[in-house]
Amino acid sequence: MLDDLLEAIRPREKPVTLGARALVARELGCDADTSAMVDNQDLTWKLVVRCVFDAASGEPAFTDKDIPALKRGAKLRLKPVVDAVMEVNGASLEAEEKNSAAAPDSGSSTA
Repeated sequence: MLDDLLEAIRPREKPVTLGARALVARELGCDADTSAMVDNQDLTWKLVVRCVFDAASGEPAFTDKDIPALKRGAKLRLKPVVDAVMEVNGASLEAEEKNSAAAPDSGSSTA
């Protein structure tokens, strides 16, 4: 039973590639150090730093010191990484849209 419960709370993961490097976006764990995220400045990049890992070694792909370089990077090339991080953390726009479309009508009418 414990194994089933632990599996149910295992952080979600999504493989992603940046350049030739295989990475994994992993849902932010309860044990993650989020103290640097309190000010909301560069929040997306701080989340990327805390959620993207090298697929082979499991080591973090980035540190907070890499944020300025990430911000200078090509938006289109970084988009798959950012999208994967947002998806595993439940902030995917597509998921939000699907959930909204599947949600029952609130009963409001336009008559």
